Amino acid sequence: MTDYTAAKTFLIMMLCFWASYAAKAQTAGKHAFTLRGTVDTHSRDTIDIRYTNEAGQIVKDSVISNNPNFIIKGYLAEPSTMWLNLRGKDRSYKKSGTFFIEPGEMTIAVNKNDVNLSVMTGSATQHEFDRLNKAENIITQEIASPTGQYAKETDGARRSIRKDRIRALEFTFIAMHPNSYLSPFLMKKYAGYQYRDSLAAQYQKLTEGVKNSVAGKQIYAYLQLPAFKPQTPKVGGTAPDFTETGINNEQVSLSAYRGKHYILLDFWASWCGPCLAMLPKVKELYTKYHHKGLEVIGINMDYTPEKWRKAVAHEQMTQWKNIYPAKIELSNEYPLLSSYGITTIPALFLIDKNGMLVDMVKDEQGGITALEKHLAKIFE
Repeated sequence: MTDYTAAKTFLIMMLCFWASYAAKAQTAGKHAFTLRGTVDTHSRDTIDIRYTNEAGQIVKDSVISNNPNFIIKGYLAEPSTMWLNLRGKDRSYKKSGTFFIEPGEMTIAVNKNDVNLSVMTGSATQHEFDRLNKAENIITQEIASPTGQYAKETDGARRSIRKDRIRALEFTFIAMHPNSYLSPFLMKKYAGYQYRDSLAAQYQKLTEGVKNSVAGKQIYAYLQLPAFKPQTPKVGGTAPDFTETGINNEQVSLSAYRGKHYILLDFWASWCGPCLAMLPKVKELYTKYHHKGLEVIGINMDYTPEKWRKAVAHEQMTQWKNIYPAKIELSNEYPLLSSYGITTIPALFLIDKNGMLVDMVKDEQGGITALEKHLAKIFE
């Protein structure tokens, strides 16, 4: 090889190296983030953080702040949740919050009294999250008790209304922001509490970039699970059959009523205020139509069988069959609840003598009235 050829080969190799280096540097630059923070304190504090970097690895870091200012740097492939924890010098307390960080320059003013009230700038996703939290706080205040002490409110119905309104608000955000990384984060929150087709519809509306995010891929994985919530039960379809153990250790099968009775399935729990508010109407319907062929099966969702048995006795529900659904061992999956797609209670399902689902009630205010009219028409 001549000196000229060797020099030319070396030059080509160096150009390739620098091109590769420049490309990597450019990519790293796009993914780099800097978070500059302040803490309103005069004592020595430790700021702990945890986030997922561009390689999908969980990064844990700590900064010991001898003054009110600190700085954290790293690399992100996309907006990511960051857990931030503040510890005092004597480590006698821990206060933490969750934020959204993303590539670029950001600042955060840490609120030592309530880390979740810290103010972050420079993150578009965090800005969306802040606006959503503000809207949710308005809902909370509107539904709070007259004294404003919502945290101490024991009214189950009030809590249920708040939960439903916040869920509706967050579902609206998901529908209107398919390009936001906050959308799959919110979808994960409800993934185990909504029907498969509802979650799939939300996922399909996401942009490709968001679908390919870490949270987007997790939603896709949820949808592939065999035990995931089924399709929303449809009126006119066959009601899923089941065999469960009743409160007196008897076997209760839906198919045993086929050709004989109409069945009203009542999904409830003693901790559910709206369920207990609906119970007198269920008793009224049972008394009115039982002799004409209506049976009720109560399906309880209390935390333990013991609480279920006490609740059945206390609420005087022994006139109909009561079951506590069996759970798959070493899991939190209840096949009966999954087969009916139960995500919220109260829920009523009216099944005819042929095993067909003919009515559903998920709205305890308007739905129960429609059910009354339906039963009156059936048994007139």
